[in-house]
Amino acid sequence: MRSASDFGRDHGLILEAVITGRKAGWGPDEWAKLANNESLMREVRKVLLGTASIQSLVPAQPTEDAELNVKKPARLNFLNSVSLPAMMEKETSACLEGDHFGYRDPDIDSWLPKMQPASAAATAVVYGLGESLTFAGMCRAALRIADDAPLDEVERLLKERNHVLTLQQLDDMIERQEKFVNSRNSPQPGEDVGLHTDGLANFFPVLDKNGKVGVVRVPRDGKWHRFVRRLGNDYVWTRGRRLVLSNSDASNL
Repeated sequence: MRSASDFGRDHGLILEAVITGRKAGWGPDEWAKLANNESLMREVRKVLLGTASIQSLVPAQPTEDAELNVKKPARLNFLNSVSLPAMMEKETSACLEGDHFGYRDPDIDSWLPKMQPASAAATAVVYGLGESLTFAGMCRAALRIADDAPLDEVERLLKERNHVLTLQQLDDMIERQEKFVNSRNSPQPGEDVGLHTDGLANFFPVLDKNGKVGVVRVPRDGKWHRFVRRLGNDYVWTRGRRLVLSNSDASNL
């Protein structure tokens, strides 16, 4: 039978073990596992006696399938799908005009054809940028092609897949959005088609008079201001801006 002095010595050693354990990162959970598991206690004793050793577990390496299944944030987030009516041919100079418009970039009239072509009924899809992108980067994401795909390929696919819009189609969407913004003061409620109205830009790919793709930028800051840039413009636009495409997939890209 063990004496009281033996118990006292054990108690002192246990206290020292707890103090050392704290320095090594041990907490109540680890001590509870050891105190309530006789089998684990025996295994620890074997290590102390030198009849067993401790081996670190190698963390499992992620498999290729697991890496592929990691969900990456979308570069373009689907926001809205808008039905557009058939449009008649119209002079470019007569498009994007009205009291609700502000500044008009003169390049719109010099770069684009004199007449905007007629168009059949179509569907426009509005995306929000999920990350910072150039015009070409936005379109590569929408087309689901490589980030380094040549600009000529981007342009070709935008035209082949009918993703470009006419200015009459822009007019239709902007007018609906403007009426929605002013719905309290208008008998016509309009429609929230998904365009920004807080100063951030909305982007629309269009065709210039040489059949090349350009991008019309239309922010609204009290009035809708109109600009046009080349598709290859290398300015990087921050997330949250809106890209509008005709005949696009209604999904996150």
